[in-house]
Amino acid sequence: LKVLSIRNCTPCGAHPDLQSAESLHLKDSKIYPDTNHKPKLMIALTPFEALVGFRRRAELAELLARTPELAACVRPEAQLLLHTCTDANEREAVRSVFESWMRSADVVVQTRKLVERLRGEHQASKASGPAWLKKSQRAVLQLAESHPQQMGAMLPLLLNYLLVAPGEAFYVAPCEPHAYVAGECVEVCASSNNFVRIGLSQRIDVEAAITLLSYETGGPDVEFGRLAHQGPGTHTLRYAPDVADFEARVTTVEPGGCFELESFPVPSILLVVAGSGETGVLAHGARSPPRKHRYTLVPGTALYVTEGT
Repeated sequence: LKVLSIRNCTPCGAHPDLQSAESLHLKDSKIYPDTNHKPKLMIALTPFEALVGFRRRAELAELLARTPELAACVRPEAQLLLHTCTDANEREAVRSVFESWMRSADVVVQTRKLVERLRGEHQASKASGPAWLKKSQRAVLQLAESHPQQMGAMLPLLLNYLLVAPGEAFYVAPCEPHAYVAGECVEVCASSNNFVRIGLSQRIDVEAAITLLSYETGGPDVEFGRLAHQGPGTHTLRYAPDVADFEARVTTVEPGGCFELESFPVPSILLVVAGSGETGVLAHGARSPPRKHRYTLVPGTALYVTEGT
């Protein structure tokens, strides 16, 4: 469990699945120190920006057509495959585009040219195209400010750019490229320190990245949790991606309200993100909290709850 406050975009990369984690650990146990996967759930606390997953092939094709600097980094054969592919070989086409971009000798120069052109267009209010394209271009300029002279500033043209509202969440699967751009969130994830970097970092593992990524397109679903409980002055939303490693619940307790935590068969962590209150235990139907179970709750308070408690 992490609480993240992002000012400058994090390195972009992906966490391996279980099979890839074992291979990477055997390859280099210092860089990839364990054999676990790391699926992740992000719940926004403030408006939150992120890059997650590859764009749909229609968007990639349009970006290549509208962005000569990006097209200059992608081999003509890869561009042709993207334009002519079907659903059956879409992943192969997206991989070909990404691999060509990653291996391009001109990508740093072309990124600089792109940033210079976009700055001029935005200053002169000449930016054109659909809203999603303009948003991608603004993201390029934002990353160029925080990561100057790095090829990763082009990543918003390849990856989906998300703006997530407070309370909304998205799931990041293993082998899915992602980076957090700005904002505050709670991140729930499996335990692993393996991370294959593909950009916005001085250390990039090109071969591992090309092999690892899933090349799924379209990005994650962004949604609120499902209502799991509603009572007098309280309600709970449940965020449960299709993984066995974790789930998250967000409970709101109105002033004067009281919420009884149910007992879980696994350990859990209680984290306070807003407001204040106190804890107690119920004994024999009446509230009589032993001193050791009395905790003042303020933003940032975290309690470890053992299984069965």
